[in-house]
Amino acid sequence: MISEQKIYGIVPAAGKGSRAGGGLNKVFRELAGRPLLLRTLDALYNTGLFERIVVVVSKENLILAREMLAEFKSVVLVIGGERRQDSVRNALNYLESEIQVDSSAYVVIHDAARCFVSPALVKATLAAAIESGAASAGLPCIDSLKEVDNNNLVVRSVDRNSYWIVQTPQVFSLAVLLKAHAELDGEFTDDASMVEQFSTVRMVLGERTNIKVTYPEDFELGEILCKQKQQSSNF
Repeated sequence: MISEQKIYGIVPAAGKGSRAGGGLNKVFRELAGRPLLLRTLDALYNTGLFERIVVVVSKENLILAREMLAEFKSVVLVIGGERRQDSVRNALNYLESEIQVDSSAYVVIHDAARCFVSPALVKATLAAAIESGAASAGLPCIDSLKEVDNNNLVVRSVDRNSYWIVQTPQVFSLAVLLKAHAELDGEFTDDASMVEQFSTVRMVLGERTNIKVTYPEDFELGEILCKQKQQSSNF
């Protein structure tokens, strides 16, 4: 039961976000009049689930983040590392050592640039993790897939029915995450990639609107989604 668990959040936001352009890290840029990072925290807090959320930022953006996040009383700022997994590890260190979170607690890791996640998806992913130990939101691949070589020449076609596109949230017990980060030190793009080295990760059907704002055109799409959300809430 979700109501019986202690739940903590980690929001990695220490990357440069350079693909979005504009100079400033994309998560601090405004989307429909509110910074992207704050919109993401709004979405997470609307679930009513979290004891505390750890936001991981670069040292260069610490002052900006502290000022911007002052309205969120249960948010903690932690300095990130060189890689995403280093940033998550720093957040785990805080949970483990600074506030001594019990290892049976669950940790929800969510991209700072996915501000359109719904409370229902967060709760569904959490429920799956409580049942199976680890879970990630994602979508079954609907496009044809090709494996290519270094010259972009097709090597073979890949059966898309076996592949999912990964989103966040990703949810794990604190004990499982600590084990992954303690024992593994390769290059990983997400925490599920680490945990799946020694444990099963269940995929949960995500949402098409749960986009990761990455490129300049994603801000344009985000503006449209914000307007649609505002219009629907007025009815």
